[in-house]
Amino acid sequence: MHRYQFTGLAVLSSVSLFIVACGGETPCEETKTCNLQPSGGVTSAGGADGAGGGGPGANSSSSSGGAPGTGGAGGGPDMTPPTVLNVSPGVGEIGVATDDKLVITFSEPMDQAATESAFASPDFGVDTMVWLDASTLEITPTGLTYAAGGVDVAANDYVYQLKGSAVDLAGNALGTPFDGNFATLREITNNPPRSVQHTVDAQGANSGCFNQGGRYIGWKSTFCRHLISFDLSAIPTGAEVKSASLFCTRYSVVGDPFAQFNSNVILEHMDYPANNVGLGASQTAESNIGVAFSSPTDSNLSLGVATEVETDLMNNKQEIQFRLRLPTGIGNPPFAQDHYVRLNSSESGGCETDALTVTYIAP
Repeated sequence: MHRYQFTGLAVLSSVSLFIVACGGETPCEETKTCNLQPSGGVTSAGGADGAGGGGPGANSSSSSGGAPGTGGAGGGPDMTPPTVLNVSPGVGEIGVATDDKLVITFSEPMDQAATESAFASPDFGVDTMVWLDASTLEITPTGLTYAAGGVDVAANDYVYQLKGSAVDLAGNALGTPFDGNFATLREITNNPPRSVQHTVDAQGANSGCFNQGGRYIGWKSTFCRHLISFDLSAIPTGAEVKSASLFCTRYSVVGDPFAQFNSNVILEHMDYPANNVGLGASQTAESNIGVAFSSPTDSNLSLGVATEVETDLMNNKQEIQFRLRLPTGIGNPPFAQDHYVRLNSSESGGCETDALTVTYIAP
């Protein structure tokens, strides 16, 4: 009996090349079936036993096949546990929107069912879990809210955990749980302080339009208009304005300015130099916000100014400016008597220091 060794596709025989066609024994008879499967000691095309393709395997008893194959570099079983490479929002991140997604990226493809089951949070629910690819899980949280209050309110913090039972496709467990947290934006409501106010005539002078008794809008020996501004510097850049309103109280009405001027007292959005109130009294307004007072019995001004606040913040303005006025040149001045709406000069009436209320979303 002769034995033959296969190396790649080459067959070496010390007896006859004809034997190759029929295996490692004497030439087969025509009525027999040839067996080309070597009985041992034969390596694969990838190289010697134990390298690349792995040789005959651990259960081989061949004396000429070398050591049993181990799978070699890159060919053995996956024994490496997965890790969390990245999360978005990042751990400890502040300023997350309530409709943001939580995205977890792993170091390798994961067992999706086991990984989803390993996720838990005591603070929020889960609407959907979607695999963006074999190693990236996107989670849509439910129940995220903004913390409401003043500027000192703390953001709502949310924690979650990916338990160690999350496994990769080879069954390797994450092992050490991954703990994460993030904080949502804050919904802040505050009153930007009043910067300054002026009640002036068309030339920007206070004479006749302001005294210790009050501030006058309309006709009081001259045409009078009221200018007021509020400090926006405490509202952070990029804040999303949700609402804003201006509330002022009328103290009294003298004469009948609404009939004499054939108009209501209107609130306008202005943009004038702080050192030139005369320009603020005479220039064209950026916009007419709405009716402030429309009758002798109309005692309160309450108008939404969110668009105006947002515009000024986008333009990096440090303050927002308004004007309350009746038109000039209406009627037959000088009027025989005064016709004006009076705002108190004290804090008991008028546009007080906290007259502007702004609610915004910010980190």
